[in-house]
Amino acid sequence: MGSLTMANAEFWRKLKEEFNELAKHEYRVVPDPADGRRLRARGEYASDQGIEIGRWFVNDGFSPDFRAAFDEAAARGGHALKPPRSAEPLDYWLHSLFQFVLVIDKESDDRGHLALGNKEHGGIIRDLCQASAVYCSSLATKALDVTHRHREGSHPRTANACRRRYAPTSLRAFEGCRSATSCRVAG
Repeated sequence: MGSLTMANAEFWRKLKEEFNELAKHEYRVVPDPADGRRLRARGEYASDQGIEIGRWFVNDGFSPDFRAAFDEAAARGGHALKPPRSAEPLDYWLHSLFQFVLVIDKESDDRGHLALGNKEHGGIIRDLCQASAVYCSSLATKALDVTHRHREGSHPRTANACRRRYAPTSLRAFEGCRSATSCRVAG
C-alpha cells in the first residue's frame, strides 16, 4: 500500500461517506443481499501471469450510472493509495480492499460475509460499497496515526490494534482511534 501521508484522514472520511451513500442507495434499490444486481467483485491471482494485484471483474450492478459512480470513487481511492505504474487505480483499490477484508474476515465471527477466497488465488468481495466504506475508515485511522506519530514522536499504537479490539461482526465500521488509549466504534 502506498504512503498514507499523501492522502490525509479527511480525504478517507469523505470517501467513506461517499461509499456509505452508495451502499444506502443500493440497499434501497436492491434490498436482497442475494440479488445478483448487488455490486460484487471477483479477483483472480495467477503466479504464471506475473500480475501482482490480480485481475478484477465487477458485475454490472443495478444501473450503469450506479456502477460508474462506484468505479469513479474506487478509482480515486486507488489513486490515493499510489498504485504501481503497471496497475489501474480501480484494480489497485479492489486488490487492496480484498487484502483488507480477508484480514477482517479472519477476525470476525461472521466469516465469509465480506469476502471469500485467499491471498494466493483470489476470490469474491461481497457488498462492495459497504466493504469499501469500512476500508476507508481503516485508512483514515492509519492516516491519523501517521500524522500523530509524525507530530508527537513515535507511538506504537496502530489501526490494527483497533481492528483486533473491534473486529466487525457485521458491516459496522469503526470510527477509529482518537488517542493512544481509546477507540470509538461507529454504530
